[in-house]
Amino acid sequence: YEKKVKLAEIQKMMQDKIPPELGQSIRAYMRISMLLNPKTQVRNIFGNVGIMPVNVVADTIASQIDKVIAHKTNVRTTGNIDLAQYTKGFKQGLYQSYNDFKKGINTRNMEGNRFEVTEGRSFNNSNILGQAMNKVDNFTSFLLDAGDRGFYEGAFINSINNQKVLNNTDTVTQEMIDIATSEALQRTWQDNNKYTQFVMNIRKGLNNISFKGYGLGDVLIPFAKTPANLTKAIIDYSPVGLVTSITKGKNLKNAIETGQFTAKMQHDFVQDLGKATAGTLLYVLGYALASAGGLIPNGQVFIQVPHRIQ
Repeated sequence: YEKKVKLAEIQKMMQDKIPPELGQSIRAYMRISMLLNPKTQVRNIFGNVGIMPVNVVADTIASQIDKVIAHKTNVRTTGNIDLAQYTKGFKQGLYQSYNDFKKGINTRNMEGNRFEVTEGRSFNNSNILGQAMNKVDNFTSFLLDAGDRGFYEGAFINSINNQKVLNNTDTVTQEMIDIATSEALQRTWQDNNKYTQFVMNIRKGLNNISFKGYGLGDVLIPFAKTPANLTKAIIDYSPVGLVTSITKGKNLKNAIETGQFTAKMQHDFVQDLGKATAGTLLYVLGYALASAGGLIPNGQVFIQVPHRIQ
């Protein structure tokens, strides 16, 4: 993390020299107006907390499947949640998020020795109003990051620890890091996949119609990755997910037989199957309760309309 901090500080020095476009300022203002409110922050945290019991069941199922497959591959990739390790990672994530905010940097997406020089400050920092808006923008980003980063680091540390214990080793390989990173990103709805790329490409295409850097895609799809992953989860945690995981199971079987197996393939399969099984059980439970009248009092349906759609 200390290495990432130094790289992020260099990145910040370079990016701060890039003057903001008008479209960039408009985009930041819209982001602030939509996200800087208590409802969004509470929903962000409870969204991460709410899925944890389902993931505990999913990990229990996935770890047993992983154990069976390990008889052929001699590799374990998935275990259960170790509360002590998860808490350790959670605290570490909160510290890193606050330290990044305090230094005005972003170490979240840095890997190895590389970083990308992208957009700098969102507003012109040469006047008081621009300086104030940049502080508000940074604070908004911090609140969103803090709501995710503890859960991300908790999942990451837990996965690394599981792989070390289950494989009886103290050596952390790059493949272990890749598996843990993938799992942590999925658990916080931040992973890149075909569906998120599809949505982001649509936004990119719509942004060909733009005004000074603020495009039609920014208007129609202001947030792409997290909403896309939440939509994808409807399939992943459902009976449909069981069907799609069969394909990964066949690919894994062929890879083992042809010597093209990787631990990441095993991890992806058992995770997908675990989530689909846990989600299907939840569907069955919900249907049983609904049939028994446990979810709908007096046979009536109540619909609560939110004051505002995030």
